[in-house]
Amino acid sequence: MSLCFKSIWLVPAIAAFCFAETATQKESIAVLSLKNTSGVSEGEAEVISDRLRNELFKTGKVEVMEREQMQEVLKEQGFQQSGACSDKGCMVELGNVLGVQNIITGSIGKLGSMFLINVRAVSVRTGKITKVVSQDIKGSIETLVHVLPSIAARLVGLEPVASPSAKNPPQQPSNPSPAKHAGIPVTPDAKIFLEVLPLTKSQVLYDISHDEMIEANKKILEGLQEIFNAGVSLCPKNKLPSIAKQTALIIRMELESYKTEEARLSQRKAIIVLRLDFYRGISGAKPVFSARFKETGERHWDADNQMVYAFEAVGEAIEDKLGRHSFTRQINKQVR
Repeated sequence: MSLCFKSIWLVPAIAAFCFAETATQKESIAVLSLKNTSGVSEGEAEVISDRLRNELFKTGKVEVMEREQMQEVLKEQGFQQSGACSDKGCMVELGNVLGVQNIITGSIGKLGSMFLINVRAVSVRTGKITKVVSQDIKGSIETLVHVLPSIAARLVGLEPVASPSAKNPPQQPSNPSPAKHAGIPVTPDAKIFLEVLPLTKSQVLYDISHDEMIEANKKILEGLQEIFNAGVSLCPKNKLPSIAKQTALIIRMELESYKTEEARLSQRKAIIVLRLDFYRGISGAKPVFSARFKETGERHWDADNQMVYAFEAVGEAIEDKLGRHSFTRQINKQVR
């Protein structure tokens, strides 16, 4: 990985950065297609398996091998029976061929009006089962999709998230605040506010959902929260909460460019240029500081994964480079 500083201007207190791609060490996993049993077709099981891969990736805790890449490697190595791989010895051999640290396997079936999903993680190094997650869901198979984030979180050791069920659908508050309604976390003691960057299809090249947009914004928020002593809160664009004072530090984002390019094994990678402008108070006419980041997201087939990876790379660059800048130290002194 290379690091590129194009230029730094400090007059008037404005800096521009060009940061190269950063990398973090994460455990690698391969998800075998879930075995379909009574009441579930092979196609449905495959769709659920693909969605589980995506949800595992979205945890940010693991590197997930794509199904197409896995099949290509197995074909090259003459190992083409992954679907029939059920015993631990076979899965260890399979994991070694794929070059991953853990194998995720399991089954999905239907019993009466209830769907049963059983998933387990197997360590390739020891051959032992390290995690077992089982969940029973009443309702249609579409309802099953809503529990996959919880299953993925439990597989990687995170706290499970609440999952809606057909019997008890999620209830919306009668008068939700704008921030909660938008799925945006609010830091009560925040002194720094990051305005949400709305993302459109014309910018990221596909129909982005509201949840994906917020997830991308949170990657930037996480990087800023790591470097500032004051609480940093994400808020709707141009709708700062009442707790924001005129002297608060307001951060606005601008997506200067976003594109995808072909990478190895017919994958895609995303290249993003993002600018952060820091303002003193709501009425600030000019930014007191600006930082520009150019980052490359990790290779992936899915469009949303490319986009989130690119924002995650910017968040890491913020933590790694902007955290050491004199502007950050100055702000941290002022908010003590």
